[in-house]
Amino acid sequence: MFGHRFVLAALSAFLVGVIVTFAYLITTGMFSPAIDSVLNSSWAMEDKEQGQLVVTKETKTYKQNIYLCGDTEDTSVENAAPGLLGMGETDLHSIFSEADGWQVRFEGPQELVLARRINELCSEHKAYRHLGVYNNKLAVFQGPLGINTILLQVIENKSVDSLPETMQQKLRQAMDFTQQNSELQAELKQNFEFDTKKELYAVMENIDEFI
Repeated sequence: MFGHRFVLAALSAFLVGVIVTFAYLITTGMFSPAIDSVLNSSWAMEDKEQGQLVVTKETKTYKQNIYLCGDTEDTSVENAAPGLLGMGETDLHSIFSEADGWQVRFEGPQELVLARRINELCSEHKAYRHLGVYNNKLAVFQGPLGINTILLQVIENKSVDSLPETMQQKLRQAMDFTQQNSELQAELKQNFEFDTKKELYAVMENIDEFI
């Protein structure tokens, strides 16, 4: 009888030991490599979804110019500079700052765009001219309508107040071109924007008839 009880006690102790050991292995992760793999994958996916991209040796750098007219021009495609490796957007902004006209963005895990605003017009729009207003005088600006930063000529003998009221209104709308609806923009372009200097000069020679 005593021997039977001893065997049962020993068996119970053994089973308890097995259960405790199994529980320990699970809680310490030694018995769950599959779970670890799933967790690591989910963390990696979370980082990707948050856009935490960094420059690597495989990253291609695309440099662009952004002109006053809004057009962009690709200037180069090259491998990322060694000094940029490991940098994310926040780090890159400390080098390519918005104050200096830079825009920084990743367009994929291996594509970095460094675009810089240029205070001039693109090659196509440099030839454009448009009429506008400067100090209440009729004026000529370089570039398409909507770009009033490059003043070329002020027609001193043509005060805007001396023009027909309809034209006064249209010229002032032209100076605020981007705020107009598409239909009015098309009308203003037809009346006040010129693709070449030659077209502008033809109008200027007969400005009284044009008005």
